[in-house]
Amino acid sequence: MSHKAKRILSESWVELKNNFLPVISFLTLILGIITRFFPKLTLLGNIIIVIAIVMFFFSAFTVVLRKKHIEIPIMFDENTNVNDSLFGRFINEMNFDAKLVNNDIKSLSIGLIENKNPRASKEPDDWKKAWNEIMKKWEELEKQVRSKIDKGIKYIVFPHVPIPLSFALGASVNLRRPIRLYHYQEDSFYPVLRIQSRKYLFPEKISDKYRPPEIYNNFDQNLSTNDKKLDVYISIGRHEINPIQYSQNCHFIILKYDNLNPEIVWLPYVQHIVKIVNGLINNYKEVNIRLITPSVIAFALGMAFSRSQNITVSTYLDNNYFQVFSLKTIENEYPLGSGKKRLPFS
Repeated sequence: MSHKAKRILSESWVELKNNFLPVISFLTLILGIITRFFPKLTLLGNIIIVIAIVMFFFSAFTVVLRKKHIEIPIMFDENTNVNDSLFGRFINEMNFDAKLVNNDIKSLSIGLIENKNPRASKEPDDWKKAWNEIMKKWEELEKQVRSKIDKGIKYIVFPHVPIPLSFALGASVNLRRPIRLYHYQEDSFYPVLRIQSRKYLFPEKISDKYRPPEIYNNFDQNLSTNDKKLDVYISIGRHEINPIQYSQNCHFIILKYDNLNPEIVWLPYVQHIVKIVNGLINNYKEVNIRLITPSVIAFALGMAFSRSQNITVSTYLDNNYFQVFSLKTIENEYPLGSGKKRLPFS
């Protein structure tokens, strides 16, 4: 079986587990009750009941596949000069009706004006302005699409932006929209993450097939100065992190995975990270997130922690970390320069 087929099956299992297993359990219970109270039911009768259950299951599956959502592919980019090659290939992988954007396909690439790209900036204001610009353009696109449809919207997102900005964008969308995230690696696109609702990021149980990250921390040390501050390093890949150099007089934790295979679903790995960090953040007044991950991971983590206003995400420049975006910004300052504050997409 090819890697692509395995990934599709794995992704389908996640969808099946989240949507249909409760229905199957219920129907199995009903079948057990019928068998108990009608023990003389013939083999043919049992077969008919099983066929009816199977038909019901596939009918439910068809209903779910026809959910009232239309998929909108968007690419967040570092500039407004559309990378025609990369963007074109991303859009070509989608079955998208261009009429929804008046045949202006390039409007699906949401980029930054050149002098607003914060990648080389240590200033939080630069990052806030970049975030605000993309969010406004995103909302304008949604209004345009909504004027032409009467269905919900599911976004297919390719975040080709600096990691802290991707985290901020994910936190802004929160869980108000279903999202599918595409990762670009070795000249190919991979749909590595699909997040439909809160239970996708906060499941009751994580599959045993997916290992948790390696964990390093200094929680056992007697820190006399500041036990109300936590630095969280999340690393995907073979990167060396020396927290002693950056996290002085505070707690730190490192969550580390080696390179992830883009041909399999990444959601369980994200779930492990979310579970560990979510169990810590309420114990600290200040939590600094420091990411060395693909942008799609940063986006998904932003979605998970969007309601935690004690979180700030950092960028790495000049051999040091700088806090550049606080999640308080989303609820307290959006949109920037407006007298009437509100949440994005509200």
